[in-house]
Amino acid sequence: GHLFRCLDISEWLKLVNRNNNLIISFYLYGCDEDSIKISKRIISDVSDSKVEVVNDRNLYNRQWEIVIVDLLNAPYSVMKHLSCTANVVASIDNISGSRNFSDIAVNPLYYDIDESSNNEKSKIKYDYIGPKYQIISPKYQKYKASWREEVTNILIIQGGADPYNTAVKIFQDVYEILSKNDRVK
Repeated sequence: GHLFRCLDISEWLKLVNRNNNLIISFYLYGCDEDSIKISKRIISDVSDSKVEVVNDRNLYNRQWEIVIVDLLNAPYSVMKHLSCTANVVASIDNISGSRNFSDIAVNPLYYDIDESSNNEKSKIKYDYIGPKYQIISPKYQKYKASWREEVTNILIIQGGADPYNTAVKIFQDVYEILSKNDRVK
């Protein structure tokens, strides 16, 4: 999910870049070897962007103009470094205190962020929290949703990290539907 969201963002950046001089690179951070191999293949199949693996050793030897960090709990040291070296830092789904090193924070999976344990002064200029801030590719912008008259099968897929018990909330909402309609599975 994180990879496809970043691919969608890269499409938006290319769309709004009028000079066509934008260079976009994907840096895979903290991934195992299988994830790296799969991610590189996916990116090369749909994009002409450069793909590199970044770790703690080579992260600090680079400078970027715009950095988009799509990590649930981005490491404090990484976010602090990027905040000092990049022109703009955007974070996505970062629910830790390190999100405050971002200029832009987007958290589409949550309705609020618990800031009570955070002592860091926030740098965030734009803070977008909630499901209405989902990141979707520009190629889907023109499509309208089409719904069947009657839904009989529902599949729910939830990622592994769920600090706000979103899966439980989804299940409760779906259970309410199921309890009223025995034809829905």
